[in-house]
Amino acid sequence: MMDFRKQLNGIKDSLLKNLTERQQARLIFMGILTIALLSVVIYSNILHAPFVFDDHNSIVDNDTIKNIKASLKRISDSRSPLRQ
Repeated sequence: MMDFRKQLNGIKDSLLKNLTERQQARLIFMGILTIALLSVVIYSNILHAPFVFDDHNSIVDNDTIKNIKASLKRISDSRSPLRQ
């Protein structure tokens, strides 16, 4: 396992050693942007899918998630050590 890691680091160093810091930053940014765009493309079909099983009750009819202040209060009250 360690030999593989050394080889991987060697390849990375040889690929990046000829790039300036700006080019390296741009390469990293482009990689992150590519992953984000692929994620959007891959999961875009699910946005048009109907609710299934308990989604309607758990999301649409759930008043707890519609009011963030009430949700946070409910969470903090349930964790209170003085709760009786």
